[in-house]
Amino acid sequence: MAASFLENYLSPELAAKLDISSLEIRTESFTDENLRLHHTDLLYKVKTRDDDFAYIYILLEHKSYPDEFVAFQILRYMMRIWEKFRDEMAGKFPFVLPILIYHGTSNWRYSARFDDLIQSIETLSHEKHVPHFEYQLCDLSAFTEREIKGIAALRVAMSVMKYVFTPQLQEKLIEVFQLFAEMQRTGAVEFLGKVLRYLSAPSIKITTDEIQKAMQTSTIVEEETSDWLAEIIELWKLDGIKEGIQRGKNEGIQEGMQRGVQQGVQEGMQQGKTIEASKLSLRLLKKILGNVEIEAENRLRELPLEKLEQLSEDLLDFKKPEDLTQWFEQNSK
Repeated sequence: MAASFLENYLSPELAAKLDISSLEIRTESFTDENLRLHHTDLLYKVKTRDDDFAYIYILLEHKSYPDEFVAFQILRYMMRIWEKFRDEMAGKFPFVLPILIYHGTSNWRYSARFDDLIQSIETLSHEKHVPHFEYQLCDLSAFTEREIKGIAALRVAMSVMKYVFTPQLQEKLIEVFQLFAEMQRTGAVEFLGKVLRYLSAPSIKITTDEIQKAMQTSTIVEEETSDWLAEIIELWKLDGIKEGIQRGKNEGIQEGMQRGVQQGVQEGMQQGKTIEASKLSLRLLKKILGNVEIEAENRLRELPLEKLEQLSEDLLDFKKPEDLTQWFEQNSK
């Protein structure tokens, strides 16, 4: 998907200097911990046509409004990339191309140049003493639907981000779900789970019923797949997990009358979420594998919430019961 994005949105001159087929994602994140609700970052290493390499740094801005000082944040993140490079390798710093993807409710209105954040720079006429760089802006709020290009998964992701803060979200989801017909089933199911998990965020104003209605109106829901989609919706913590949290709160409040309301609520919420997550994971595992042994069921029920959340992501790749056994072995260490 990243390769498709770069092929469609980089300038032709820059794209011609990169071997996009060599794109390699790095696992590090360079954002500030306190900003990770608003920022998601991706770092890619790519070969250049002159047998060197460069980095492409993509920052997704999740705020619903433009941030004038995002260039300053990007500069800090680029510095961290270079610091890591200096700690691990010798030689000059690699080229880093910063790209900002913004999908707020209003168009981006600020300059992409860092030096435009410096006051009196023109009056003093000392531009050479100020850092100079410009990030590439991808402002989805200003994109027309024709400007959303690339493979189906990329168009799904960009369309969801474009409309996620708008009243048209439910209507546009119908068109988004239709794009899944262009994807292979295995990849489509896994990616659909990620989309639904994103849509389940508290800041996104859409309900499970509205999502299901959009699916039913689109062409992707056939009789043999409707149960799958219903299970995936539950699994990715829409109403199923929200109900679990509420039940947990209720249990916690009752217990809290004896042991202290605050402690009871916290423990009840945690227990409620864990129970619901284990039930939903088991239900989908049976859909995928056909049968789950009693021993595996018992091991699943003993998993803590963070492991259940990890399982909910990994199980979409399972093909046979041995995959679940291997997962338990890898995650019991």
